[in-house]
Parts: sequence; structure tokens; C-alpha cells
Amino acid sequence: MDASSLNSFVNELFTQSGKIIKNYFFDRDYSVERKSDESPVTRADKEAEACIRSLIQKEFPEHGIIGEEFGNENPSAEYTWVIDPIDGTKAFITGSPLFTTLIGLLHKGEPVFGAIHQPIAELRCIGDNEVTTLNDRVVKCRETSSISNATILSSSIKTADEYQNGSLFTDLVKRAQLFRTWGDGYGYLRVASGQADVMLDP
Repeated sequence: MDASSLNSFVNELFTQSGKIIKNYFFDRDYSVERKSDESPVTRADKEAEACIRSLIQKEFPEHGIIGEEFGNENPSAEYTWVIDPIDGTKAFITGSPLFTTLIGLLHKGEPVFGAIHQPIAELRCIGDNEVTTLNDRVVKCRETSSISNATILSSSIKTADEYQNGSLFTDLVKRAQLFRTWGDGYGYLRVASGQADVMLDP
């Protein structure tokens, strides 16, 4: 499996799932349910993942799939896809475009390909462990030598207190040049494309 064909295929996954997500985002015609962990899920999440799964199964029937909404299928396969159709469902349901679609590919359990799509702004960040592109332009993480020059992002300022050390988190972000809650997969896209330095999700 070469990087060029994977890139083309993942872009098709993003195009087709993005149509579903955009329609729901602008029409607001979806129902919000609660999963067992109390996190929200919508018809957009489910339909986008179903679309991605269907395309993978058609193109690579021998591959495994690990999905956020529909669980695992042949997860011990040599190649396994990992899907989160809407990372940032809370952002999605409140009309914020800071959500993304995440797709990764594992080979014998090791990540060999990863991609992030923000379908409203049409940002596509794709990496193959050698080259990362943002909308076909080569990008890389920034070389920032000091926290005082860094941009730090996080999905929420509450999770540090809930899961880690809130006071150390507060101290860290005070030392940064800039701190913003541009979170979920969008924050990781900003780091991967060199437009932020740190993304924290305790």
C-alpha cells in the first residue's frame, strides 16, 4: 500500500463523510443521544462512520476497522482502520466548527497513516510518518524552544482538575505566549501543521 494511493482513498473518505456532516451541521436536523459514558452522539456521527466503513469494506474487505460508534470488526487484521467520525461532538452540536473527522491506519498494530479533516473549513491534514500535508502543502511541527514563545491549546480548562494536576496546568498556560481552547481534533491539526505548539487533553 503506497502513500499516494492511501492519500487518494482517504481524501475520498473525507469527501463523502464530509457531505453528510456538513448537511447536518447547517440544517441542524439531528437528534442527540447519550452513550453509556454520557458523551453525546448524533445521527451525523453514526451516518458518517457508516459511510466510511462501507467505503473501506468495499475497497479493502480484508482490513479491520475500529470505530467510535460501531465498535470493532476484525481488529486483529494485518491492516486496521481507526475511525472517529466527529471528534468534538459537543462542538458540533453547539454550532462550533472546531470538530474534525479522524482516520488512522495501523499495520500490525503500529500507526502508518493518519488524517484529520475539518469539513466546514475544508482543512485536510494527512501524514504517513514521513511527510505531513495540509491541503496538499507540506507542513511540520514548529520548532519552539521556550514555553514563553509557545501557543498552547486544550479542549477544556476543566479536565486538568478532573483528571490530572489543575494547579500545574494553570501554571503552564500562564507561562505560554498564548493559550486558547481550540480543542478536540482541531487542536491537534493546528499542532501538526505548525500553527500551535502544544495540545493538552488530560
